[in-house]
Amino acid sequence: MEQRGRGLPRLPGLLAALALLAALGPRVSAAQGPALWPMPRSVQMSPRLLRLSPENFFFSHDPSSKADPSCAPLQEAFRRYYDYIFGFYKWRHGSAKFHIETQLQQLLVSVVLDSECDTFPNISSDESYTLLVKGPVAFLKANRVWGVLRGLETFSQLIYQDPYGTFTINESTINDSPRFPHRGILIDTARHYLPVKSILKTLNVNSFLVDLRAL
Repeated sequence: MEQRGRGLPRLPGLLAALALLAALGPRVSAAQGPALWPMPRSVQMSPRLLRLSPENFFFSHDPSSKADPSCAPLQEAFRRYYDYIFGFYKWRHGSAKFHIETQLQQLLVSVVLDSECDTFPNISSDESYTLLVKGPVAFLKANRVWGVLRGLETFSQLIYQDPYGTFTINESTINDSPRFPHRGILIDTARHYLPVKSILKTLNVNSFLVDLRAL
């Protein structure tokens, strides 16, 4: 009885602490800007915002890049990420920002070394990249095509829509590379039955991850 009596007064204090954390949680998340997952090795994000218009934004190859429009993996990635970013957008009604001036018009992609466009990735593939987001042109530079693919995923995660539906991105500088040469995911179907549809869905979602270094 005495032990229960000492425990009861702690409950209101615990509830108050949980309520405080719940109240602060969204504010902390909002202050951190776009959620990048997994978190790149180095992220410098400015509060300065750039606007994007689906009609006036495009991906392109830097003239000095070792990869060009004949690089099928990159061309397919450009199409895929454009659809992923803008594919289902719609402007919010009543917005005064329909005809805003576009501040970010292009992501210029450069592959510095042999692109490896015609090969498959392996455990020693170079997936490092550098992403510089400034208007009106952002720059994505990587040694190989694999780094560009990782950088495109990070770029897509930086873009979000404001309450008016305007596509927005913060000026940013990001340097990233995998922490481990091999990453993977374990699906335990021996003790936890999963239908084939769920397994295929899990594998499909993994294609949107920069890499599995956080697992």
